[in-house]
Amino acid sequence: KNESGCDGLFGDLVPLEEFNYTNQKMGCILKSSLAGLDFKGVTGSIMFNSNGSRPDNILLVQQYRISDYDGSVKREVVADIEIGLNGSKFVFRKGESVNTLWESGIPYDGYPEEVIHPNSTPLFIIYSIFASAGIVFVVVCLVFNIMFRNKKIIK
Repeated sequence: KNESGCDGLFGDLVPLEEFNYTNQKMGCILKSSLAGLDFKGVTGSIMFNSNGSRPDNILLVQQYRISDYDGSVKREVVADIEIGLNGSKFVFRKGESVNTLWESGIPYDGYPEEVIHPNSTPLFIIYSIFASAGIVFVVVCLVFNIMFRNKKIIK
């Protein structure tokens, strides 16, 4: 008999590698284990109530910023995510907005932006003429080699 209070449920006590969601006994034990969990995480204090959900239902959104005073990097809370029964809600802290969170007002996806500058039309025409002349020269050399391959010019 175990102390989890999950004795009357269907399923066996198995290692986590063999756990599946049809094993009600293991699910009950995991849920009761979460109730005693409490630690400091990135979004704040992580703890669960007896129902297996977080009691405060608020996640903190933090951003690393360079301090104006001493130039050091500090972590600041910029918004909260309030989790409710009807969905989640993103709420900025006082003084914060889309423009303070992201420089351009658009979330950065991690890839650097590169602006491609097209060549001017005259430069494109010059490149095209030289490329065409090079192709014609290669074709002339190839035909010359094929036509005179049996004649030795240098003795």
